[in-house]
Amino acid sequence: MELDYIKTFCQIPQEVTIYNENLELLRSQALGVLTVAGVSTDETNSTVKGFISTYCRLYYLPEPTKNFTEIEQKRLQVFINLLTYGGTDDVQG
Repeated sequence: MELDYIKTFCQIPQEVTIYNENLELLRSQALGVLTVAGVSTDETNSTVKGFISTYCRLYYLPEPTKNFTEIEQKRLQVFINLLTYGGTDDVQG
């Protein structure tokens, strides 16, 4: 499975493999969320990649702060809105 873009976003060195199984599970869950939302799951789309990477970063951290969680959840909603209604896929993170 393609985890390179997720690991880069989460600042995990490519050589580190201890998180791969968890990241693969989170990637699958993120794709499930996109499927339920009825939007694209095409990982060549930068907005889809942004959603998946953000989802993985949010849920792979053991104890994120409340502020971090709120910001990341808002970011996920922006991605869903972009995938649903269109617009630019340039979401800063």
